[in-house]
Amino acid sequence: MQKFSCKEHIGYALDMFVAEQKDFPIMDELPTDVDELCEYCEEKAAYIVSSK
Repeated sequence: MQKFSCKEHIGYALDMFVAEQKDFPIMDELPTDVDELCEYCEEKAAYIVSSK
């Protein structure tokens, strides 16, 4: 599982990951050339939250 998040929604993305997966996620900053959008708004994603 992975979630893409902007800087504003990273706290929410981490909370949702833990609630859904019952495990601690890995959070990485995305390179600036990656064109993913935040799953909670339409801003450019700054982070990826994923499982181990």
